Amino acid sequence: ATLALRLALLGWSLFLQLPSLLYMAGLNGLQRQVTTNLVLGASATLRCVGASAMMLWVARDLTMFLECQLVVSALQTLGSRLALVAALGAPASRPVLRWSLIWQSSRFTAQLGGVSLMSLLIVQLDKLWLMRVVPLESFGYYGLAWMMASGLYFLVNAGFDATYPRFSELVAHGSAA
Repeated sequence: ATLALRLALLGWSLFLQLPSLLYMAGLNGLQRQVTTNLVLGASATLRCVGASAMMLWVARDLTMFLECQLVVSALQTLGSRLALVAALGAPASRPVLRWSLIWQSSRFTAQLGGVSLMSLLIVQLDKLWLMRVVPLESFGYYGLAWMMASGLYFLVNAGFDATYPRFSELVAHGSAA
């Protein structure tokens, strides 16, 4: 029963984050990366500080931790939705999901999803293989080195997140060279 509850909390937490990703993509499309980063930063801070406080002063329990994550996921989605509505301007221009636009780009989206899935597999394949062939201590050092090296990814990704919406806008208007 405890495992089922924890899996349900984890599932609901992930489910509640999905709309937030769409709202943040809208903010990035409007070139509001600072707002997106504020929402993400506040969520990450609340996620860490809130969970730490709950576990220190309320209960040292995985269920408590997951409940805190669920609440923060809901707040992140609400915050990103409010930020997107504010960025769009008038209350009448609330965000609306248009399936026709998604369908028009479904082939590109499927290809991009395939590339993402392959890159995820490639990035994790070495770890899956190493877990089986090296001692745990060596694998721990490898994992630490990998995490430190992946910090470069965050620098590159920040530049990508800042420039991609502008480049997309230029391509959409036929201004790209």
